[in-house]
Amino acid sequence: DVYKRQYQRRVRGRFAFKKKKLEKVAALLFFLIAFIKNNNKMADEDNTFKFIPEKVRKNINELNKCKLFGAMGAGITAGILGFTGYLGFLFFLISTFLLNLLICLKLKFKIFKYFPNKSSLLSEGLSQQLLTFILFWTLFYNIVHLYS
Repeated sequence: DVYKRQYQRRVRGRFAFKKKKLEKVAALLFFLIAFIKNNNKMADEDNTFKFIPEKVRKNINELNKCKLFGAMGAGITAGILGFTGYLGFLFFLISTFLLNLLICLKLKFKIFKYFPNKSSLLSEGLSQQLLTFILFWTLFYNIVHLYS
């Protein structure tokens, strides 16, 4: 009978230990879930900034428009100046970098106030930009240099 009580105490102690451990793990999981849910919140001056999906979509659409017109202008410039081969693509990379820098300056480097992450600012619509650049680059190169 004494051995039985001692065994029960040990078993209860194990479960109590596991219960405390499970409570700690559950608290950690709840913290991680709350952190993941609040990942879209970016702290601003008032620490209550949230993203509204419609506004983020509008910002990304405006950003795409701006980048497409920038790629169009860069393609026209590269075509008129007669860049060919790697020099034209280097001009595209430089113009894209300068455009992103100007956008960051316009946003006063508070990217997270308007976009959920940096990648949406830097890489959003890059393939559209490249194709637009190539279209206008070849068009204006042919108009100016081949048909003149």
